[in-house]
Amino acid sequence: MIVAEIQKKVVTVTEQMIQEVLHFNDQESDPIELPAGTVEAILPRLSYEVKYPSLVKKFVHPY
Repeated sequence: MIVAEIQKKVVTVTEQMIQEVLHFNDQESDPIELPAGTVEAILPRLSYEVKYPSLVKKFVHPY
């Protein structure tokens, strides 16, 4: 859920609202993640040249 104040008016956006407006027709049982092995197998076919995962979190600034 996203809650924000825009021009002094509180606006709330939920996942359900997004799905209804964009007509995703997702089911609760639909997968939301892929196994790492599946991702690694697909990336080279998409011309992804960096080793997966390419981001080492200990080098990322915490803010």
